[in-house]
Amino acid sequence: MNGVRNVTLVLNNTSSPSRVIDFIRIGAAMGVKEFAYTKVYGAAAQTGIPDAFKFAYKNGLSLIVMPTLEDFLETVEPDLLLLFTGKGEELSKVLNANRDKKRVSLVFDGSDAGFDPVERKLGVQVYLEDVPGGLPVVAAASLALYVLNKSGELRVEG
Repeated sequence: MNGVRNVTLVLNNTSSPSRVIDFIRIGAAMGVKEFAYTKVYGAAAQTGIPDAFKFAYKNGLSLIVMPTLEDFLETVEPDLLLLFTGKGEELSKVLNANRDKKRVSLVFDGSDAGFDPVERKLGVQVYLEDVPGGLPVVAAASLALYVLNKSGELRVEG
């Protein structure tokens, strides 16, 4: 890879407080420093987000919360938005074809329904080779970060 990419790990569309906190803990353990949550509602908004902010503050992490993925895109303006949908293009091929893109956002959907049709058009739909689809979001994010760090396709400052 040509240099370190600035990675933002994004969890979209969840009502689970445990999913919110597990997501930031896993990302932080893998060296990610920037996190975003979009379309968070219910108990996740009431208890999960405050706990995530507390964790971020104590660990020197950056965290933003936006009402929608569109708002995130407009505010953060990443060079490359990757949506883990389990289909589309293989992740390492997309990264290789976009080596000049230094601000990369990795977006995982926190609901069982997946990304809605409008959200799917906002970025590049990707999957990980040899990783089964249908994994819970925290497991999928863990595997994605592990595979990317190990392969050297994507590094995060740790």
